[in-house]
Amino acid sequence: MLFADKMTKVNATISQISHEIEDLQARIEALRIEKLELEQYQQQLGSAENASESAIEQVRTALAMIKAISPDEVGTLKDALISLFTDDDIPLLASAGTDPDPEPEPSDDAIETSPNGNGHNGHNGNGHAIDINAIEIGISDLETSLNKLGINDLRKLAKKHRLDCKGTKLILIHRLIESGISEADLN
Repeated sequence: MLFADKMTKVNATISQISHEIEDLQARIEALRIEKLELEQYQQQLGSAENASESAIEQVRTALAMIKAISPDEVGTLKDALISLFTDDDIPLLASAGTDPDPEPEPSDDAIETSPNGNGHNGHNGNGHAIDINAIEIGISDLETSLNKLGINDLRKLAKKHRLDCKGTKLILIHRLIESGISEADLN
């Protein structure tokens, strides 16, 4: 055979290229799997980011309400939030045998009988009397009015008040309430 050596070399090259192709296909498959895992992780990060933004808005709303009702209790909220980052488990949820949402009991100095005797005035921690029912009714009425608006109207309202206009309807409502808008601002 005249070309036996050439045929052997060509067969060896073909075999080498076939192995390289198999290695590349295995590498491509490994990269596809890695890409899928990264895409799943990206989705999880997006979900975590949305949940975090929602939680932050809820904390802001809670903080605004605490400041309006009893500013000296802001430290309690702060301590509760800090404890979430210092313990291995979630202490607020891990309390076995306790009521998860106990009704707060007002202290004797927190409630003062109003001049009309209905007992709904309290102190805001700065010696100023506040009408707790008026705050709750005011927030409730405002929230009801905001809930009646469409998402685009809420975004326009947020933009008008120089607030972030992104997010869900619930987030926008909380953001608007937190900003201190009133029923009059809705017109």
